[in-house]
Amino acid sequence: MIRTFLAAVLFTISTAGGIAQTYPGQGTDLTIMVGLNAPGVGSQASTLVASPSDLLYVTIDSPLGVADFQPMALFAEFRFSPPVATGFPGVWLDLQNGFIVNLTPSSLPGSLGVPVLPQGNSFLWQFPPNALASTIHLVLQAYALTPPSVSALGYLSTDAVDILF
Repeated sequence: MIRTFLAAVLFTISTAGGIAQTYPGQGTDLTIMVGLNAPGVGSQASTLVASPSDLLYVTIDSPLGVADFQPMALFAEFRFSPPVATGFPGVWLDLQNGFIVNLTPSSLPGSLGVPVLPQGNSFLWQFPPNALASTIHLVLQAYALTPPSVSALGYLSTDAVDILF
């Protein structure tokens, strides 16, 4: 079943000083497309602004097929500040400053998540109401484990996306 969505994306870009912050991943063949209320397509911003009850569309893909069928996980970090580099190449999730959840749990014990599918992996969630008095940063980033012939570090990571709500 092809789970890739094709549609326009409507989102608001948050900028600091007129220049959008970017959160680059490690490697070139694992991508993340994020859309609010419609699937993400084309180039996208690293920071999006969501409202309560918005729909969050996420697609993870390996355009060149290098990561196809490799174990992959999509993580979400909930924090009160923008993401910061952790010291690992292409890693923007920080165990010390946020709460991290694996959004792609596997039914197999000890497994990272799910395999990267040739047609991409698509997910859909709805934002809950934000009952807190401050803005929450939802940082999304996916990782795929790879053999050393693909990445000397043993993993690929997507760009991170910071969603404010």
